Amino acid sequence: MFGIGMPELIMIMVVALVIIGPQKFPEMLRSVGRGLAELKRATNDIKSTVEEEMNKVVDETELKEVKDMVENDFGGVVTDLNKLTYSSAASPEDKLETIANAFAKPNVSPPPETVSTKPDAEPSSASVESDKPSKA
Repeated sequence: MFGIGMPELIMIMVVALVIIGPQKFPEMLRSVGRGLAELKRATNDIKSTVEEEMNKVVDETELKEVKDMVENDFGGVVTDLNKLTYSSAASPEDKLETIANAFAKPNVSPPPETVSTKPDAEPSSASVESDKPSKA
């Protein structure tokens, strides 16, 4: 614990026995044991409290990441669907139309076209024709 081995502990106990005396020595050991047990209990309480708080922070962070991921993946769909939860007076047909419109919106941009990086690849006929000056 503090770099104190068994020989050092025995020496400390012998010195304490000589100084304190044989009548009060067992009582002193009991109080030291109680103090160490209370210290251990307090440190375990602090440790468990810190672990609980860290777990809460991790859970909140994971929930935020999942929420951000869902919002990014589905774009405005979540926002449009949230409108349905607040508009309880809307008819079922209106709600279905809102859902259909939410999924019909293309919020995701298409991926960029890939360009061939092969040196021996020939250009397409469209690009060859566009490079030539027009005869108009």
